[in-house]
Amino acid sequence: MISTPDQTTLVRELQWRLRSDHARPRLMVVGVGGLGLRILNGLVRLGSDVEIIAAGRDLMRVQVGANVAVFSAMQTTDDVARVQCVALDLLDVDATAETLAVFRPDLVVHCATMQPYAAIAALPPESRNLLAEAGLGPWLAPQLVLADHLMKAIQRSDLQTLVVNCAYPDAVNPALAAVGRAPLVGIGNLANNEPAIRRAIADELAVEFSDISVWMVMHHFVSHRIHRLGNAGGAPFHLSYRIRSDERAGEVPAERLFSLVASRYRREHVEGGKQIPAASAVALVSALLGSNVRRLHAPAPVGLVGGFPVEVNRCKLAVVAPPELTLQEAIDINTAAQRFDGIEKIGTDGQVTFSDEAVAVFEKALGHHCSRFHVDDAWDWTRELIARCKERGIS
Repeated sequence: MISTPDQTTLVRELQWRLRSDHARPRLMVVGVGGLGLRILNGLVRLGSDVEIIAAGRDLMRVQVGANVAVFSAMQTTDDVARVQCVALDLLDVDATAETLAVFRPDLVVHCATMQPYAAIAALPPESRNLLAEAGLGPWLAPQLVLADHLMKAIQRSDLQTLVVNCAYPDAVNPALAAVGRAPLVGIGNLANNEPAIRRAIADELAVEFSDISVWMVMHHFVSHRIHRLGNAGGAPFHLSYRIRSDERAGEVPAERLFSLVASRYRREHVEGGKQIPAASAVALVSALLGSNVRRLHAPAPVGLVGGFPVEVNRCKLAVVAPPELTLQEAIDINTAAQRFDGIEKIGTDGQVTFSDEAVAVFEKALGHHCSRFHVDDAWDWTRELIARCKERGIS
């Protein structure tokens, strides 16, 4: 159920219940790669109050990753979540549905993708910089297809499972929402920058970071750019903060904060940097399991474009506009910003249209021309894009 009680809040009432045969919440992590393994490492530390299923195509790799997560947690505590491992190939929707029906997870954390960002980041600088001009948007199909297969499998299993999506949620979730298959929410992106921004404010104003409350509305284009380049690249965003409930916005300009995030508080961008989005994911999942409401930042809640402040507990997920904005104004900020990431529009009919500039870049860099596609055709476009990438050494 989604309700709009006022102009500043959008509420998804979850009202999810544990399965009658579950003694405790059952979480499934799908895709135990670089990010998924780090998320699993954090989730096992939630303790024996949760059960975890680790799932991926290569069962031995999944088992080894789960062992690393559990054994490392056991170095500091005996209260470690139980982890089961299962082989799961999201390309086979029917088999995935059968596996879901057997394990009946209450919540799934989806970490799988057909095009890891690390492969793009490993390109020679000239090629990497050219593709960066297009934004992440034109990579949407390979980011979307496995999440779509998961959502289809959940529907076929007739489960009321919550899904937290880690694969480019700012665009994947709204694209899937257009065809009635949206995950509940995403992880990371703007949330990844919140600790550094709070620390920068605290140090600049000589206050405790625990006294600072930050409000952000940002699309992936902005949140991904500011920690690398120290600016928003001209895209719209909102950033404000309060200190012990006293408004102090403007004392440290956003431009100053962004420059600090990209310099003094810089973090790694690829493998080492995955610890931050993993921590964002664990914080969100923990909030979804709890009875107390926690305010966080998260991308694409209830299928919206871009990232927003959210209030979360086991009964609801509420999108909350910053005090200075209406919810529609916040939505408009992210809708405008997605064009900077190469996406002109995500239609309510499931049709995604890319900007002319992004289309031209991909045609020049990869020989790949796609000006638009429908969500239901994502797998076909994914195979075409992967083929063009392999021709140029991206895998």
